[in-house]
Amino acid sequence: EELNRLKKLVAQLYSRTQLLSTLLTDAGITIPAEPALEKISPLKWSNKINVDDIDKYIDRLNE
Repeated sequence: EELNRLKKLVAQLYSRTQLLSTLLTDAGITIPAEPALEKISPLKWSNKINVDDIDKYIDRLNE
């Protein structure tokens, strides 16, 4: 039953993606053939921000 639910959700997601693609194309917005995943580097900031540093970053946002 969980697998069937997931299959249904994937089918809905695929359908909505296709609809969005069609709408964007009709609006004249170009869509790349493939996502640019190769060009995206890994998260450079991962494991560099600690919970202890949160006040420092919040202060910068308030400035």
